[in-house]
Amino acid sequence: KNGLYSDLQNIYGPVYANAILDYAMFSIIHRSDVTQLFESNMKREVLFSNRLYSDSWYSKFFSKELSEDQHHLLRIEWVEHLARNGLKKVWLAIDGSNNDCVARSTFLAKYGFPKSHNTNKTIVGYMYAVDAETGRPVTYFAYEGSVPDCQAFQKMAAFLSGFNIEIEGMILDRGFAVEEIFRQLEANNWKYVIMLPADTTGHIQMVKEY
Repeated sequence: KNGLYSDLQNIYGPVYANAILDYAMFSIIHRSDVTQLFESNMKREVLFSNRLYSDSWYSKFFSKELSEDQHHLLRIEWVEHLARNGLKKVWLAIDGSNNDCVARSTFLAKYGFPKSHNTNKTIVGYMYAVDAETGRPVTYFAYEGSVPDCQAFQKMAAFLSGFNIEIEGMILDRGFAVEEIFRQLEANNWKYVIMLPADTTGHIQMVKEY
């Protein structure tokens, strides 16, 4: 009904689009992203594909067969679809992560500031946005682990403005409770709800200033 299936087929082709949806259903049903469990967990599920692919097939598929250009085209097609169907103004629920990862041979894995404070591990950053009213996914970005969340946050806002989608407000994770983000929110006149770190001393000082 939402047009996503046809977008996936147009961009990735029918075989790969069905495989992507099978993996998405695996993640949703079994709350897992451990590819080794895919084949055993999906044996009795109804599939989009005409066969059950192995974990080694998916490993090669994700690492060799998909391109960032395709992913970016999907982001464009999806947001254009939302805009055509009347999406003009959104509250965005935004979260990001820079957890330790064991990814190999990817330019996104960089040394930065992981949440674990383990500076010997590389990290990959990612951020996603959903419509706070409906829960509908709006867009996402993956970025180098050395890039602070606030830069990706600006990239996401700029991307949406290119489709005349106005951001009315944002719901933000505690990682965004920094002065730079508060200044940007105020400069754009966006409403916001933001989670605070356990230590609220900094917040109390910002309340006095703002």
